[in-house]
Amino acid sequence: MSDKYLENPANAQAFAQLKKEADMKVPRRHVELYDTIMGCLGYTSPDGGINENNNWCHIPQAKEAAAN
Repeated sequence: MSDKYLENPANAQAFAQLKKEADMKVPRRHVELYDTIMGCLGYTSPDGGINENNNWCHIPQAKEAAAN
């Protein structure tokens, strides 16, 4: 990721989430790559084209809210 891209706080958070997922060292499925690449770039798809659960940059806000 470029420095300019990471200047945006949302992009920096997404990249931190990506690094967190990578540090888990668990096997990943190749079908997650598309959703991750598009999601890390900021694309979303409300009609199901991009599955946010497969996006390694997605920050699971619903889980955080439920935990509080």
